[in-house]
Amino acid sequence: MAVARHHPLAASEEVRIEDLRTQPLIHRSYCPNADRMELVPSMVASVAHATNDQQLLDLIAAGLGVALVPVSHGETRDDIVVLSLIGADAGARRTGLSHRKTARATELAKLLTKQKRYAHEL
Repeated sequence: MAVARHHPLAASEEVRIEDLRTQPLIHRSYCPNADRMELVPSMVASVAHATNDQQLLDLIAAGLGVALVPVSHGETRDDIVVLSLIGADAGARRTGLSHRKTARATELAKLLTKQKRYAHEL
């Protein structure tokens, strides 16, 4: 769950569904996990709808509300904090990699695959 750096929940490392019941939600249309927000059925109605990840992160940083985002989004911004959501399954985002059939591209794909596996082991 992502919140603005200045949000009262930002000092926490994790958040429970109960902590989110009064928080304004920013909905991310076309997100594979957008329907997961049913986890918090009594949350206030969406205050905004973002059409892409960058727009979503900008709205969160501005303090407009909170949103479900992949953990990696917190690594790219210093104006938001991504908190672990405990007590609920928020889903996962899967990515794919396509490359040309060249020796260099094949080696790069292998390297990226190793990095991803290593990150999961941590």
